[in-house]
Amino acid sequence: PILDRAAQALENWLVAAGITEGPVFRRLWKQRLGPALSPAAVGEIVQRRARLAGLEGDFGGHSLRSGFVTEASRQGVPLPAIMAMTEHRAVSSVMGYFQTGGATDNPAARLLDDA
Repeated sequence: PILDRAAQALENWLVAAGITEGPVFRRLWKQRLGPALSPAAVGEIVQRRARLAGLEGDFGGHSLRSGFVTEASRQGVPLPAIMAMTEHRAVSSVMGYFQTGGATDNPAARLLDDA
């Protein structure tokens, strides 16, 4: 489901693009709607936007899923709820998308602080 601000942004996009049916994300040529974006096209868009944002690293289409899983976990969303949204059945699969970030941000690195 798409809710709240994301739902409003999507609705605004659909109206602005004139999309009333079919794929949401597609190629646009001036005033014409094209076919759905391919996975490769999505990956290229993510890579281009990451470079423009000054980010270094290997970004692609799956970076979107990885970002969702990581941020949801960081905000305390229970793993079963994350898995329901990503449609993963195996914990090992969804954990493959989780990015731990820097080791200094990892609570496990501070286990002995209070010892």
